[in-house]
Amino acid sequence: MGSQSLLDQDRFWDIIQYLIQLDKEKEYDEICSDLSLSKSQLNSFILFLKEVDCDLACHSKEGHSKEGHSEKERRYAAPANPSKITLEFTLLEWLQFQACFPKISENEGKPFYEKLKSALLAAEHQYQNHDLFEPAKKLETVMSLQTPQVVGSDQAMQSELAAFIEEAILDKSALKISLKEGQKISVFPRKVVFLDGALSLVGEEVQDNCLINVGINEIQSATEEEKIWKKLFSQMEVEDFICSLRAVAEKEVRLVLKVYSRESFNSNLKHQHFANQCMFTNPQGDFIWAASIEPSEEIYFWLEELGQDVEILDPVGFKKEFLKYCEAKLKKLA
Repeated sequence: MGSQSLLDQDRFWDIIQYLIQLDKEKEYDEICSDLSLSKSQLNSFILFLKEVDCDLACHSKEGHSKEGHSEKERRYAAPANPSKITLEFTLLEWLQFQACFPKISENEGKPFYEKLKSALLAAEHQYQNHDLFEPAKKLETVMSLQTPQVVGSDQAMQSELAAFIEEAILDKSALKISLKEGQKISVFPRKVVFLDGALSLVGEEVQDNCLINVGINEIQSATEEEKIWKKLFSQMEVEDFICSLRAVAEKEVRLVLKVYSRESFNSNLKHQHFANQCMFTNPQGDFIWAASIEPSEEIYFWLEELGQDVEILDPVGFKKEFLKYCEAKLKKLA
């Protein structure tokens, strides 16, 4: 098979796949013919499989060669009970294993990579609640913030107020919020997100035990409450609440992208809510990403930054608006 490493050769994996997936008994000579192997080469592959604990089913009977000599005729099939490999991880081990994925992706283009990629994608999808990368990127962003303990909207920009609220989210602290119109409310903050083009606080109203939405630009000041509060609503209920607000405003669209470079793709946009986010491969092996989003300049800028690493597949209306955004930006630069 040449000087190239055996494991890097398509032919090696094609032969292994053929033998492991023999769905019916085949004569020894027929297998040699199908695989263009000599008898000694086929024997070597059968022994290799035996050493990795994959004994092909073999049946033999007495026969005669063309010269009339007595010899055994062998027939082979896949094992009756093929081995299934099951890996069991603790949560820590699974997070650490995910950290190895960028190194594993360095094997892209090698013959064994595509099958492995499909298996890893299936595992990622099955355990998406334990995804490492998006939360880790968000953590990096949060750790880079310098947030004050008390912020008044007349003392700092909205972004500083948003950072203070996010610190309260991490600390699981309730906030006493004074609105510009004079009202005071106690809120257990759950998320800071763009809604209808403006930063908003989504949280649990302490007195009425309900989810509320407050525009950051409506807040005069915010301070931490001393009371201990346990959240009433699940993360899924918060996500559904945000989606319902968008549905009322008719702002949400289902964005579908073809991702050409998964390593360069990053959907960790601060304060952007990607509902029902998923990544999968189509029958052609392309990475397809989809999420329900609210169109905004921040989303357009994100797609512009990704450039040729992605292609907008749907919806067509969103794609047209994005092209208008790019054209307007080019005119400003001209």
